[in-house]
Amino acid sequence: MDSSPHEGGDPLVVKAAAILHDIGIHEAERKHGAGGGKHQEMEGPPIASQILERVGVDAERTGHVCRIVGSHHSGRGIDTPEFRVIWDADWLVNLFHEEPRPDPEALRKTVEQVFKTATGQELARLLASRDSRRPSA
Repeated sequence: MDSSPHEGGDPLVVKAAAILHDIGIHEAERKHGAGGGKHQEMEGPPIASQILERVGVDAERTGHVCRIVGSHHSGRGIDTPEFRVIWDADWLVNLFHEEPRPDPEALRKTVEQVFKTATGQELARLLASRDSRRPSA
């Protein structure tokens, strides 16, 4: 999802957050024995910050990316265009992971309630329509 033409936001922040949003998984597993969202949100921002500083990203953008990394599962404390793009992209990747063929009405409600951008909703519906045309396993 390119945030610039459709959803607004700083493309560098979106791209960096897209790359780094799950960066805390291994540290969470090491420290907490689990790589779930809560622990990813705790462990990811310091790692992301180090990487971004090392490659010369300015402090303001680094902070923004770290806020996204630190809330990409819970959605707490942030509602920027960049965050909304990452939120939706993460949901798109995981939408059919747990339930490959969700009930169409449940899927419609999920798309309406969870996705934060028009582009994310549109892509979710497109993926759902393609998935519904595939034969069952």
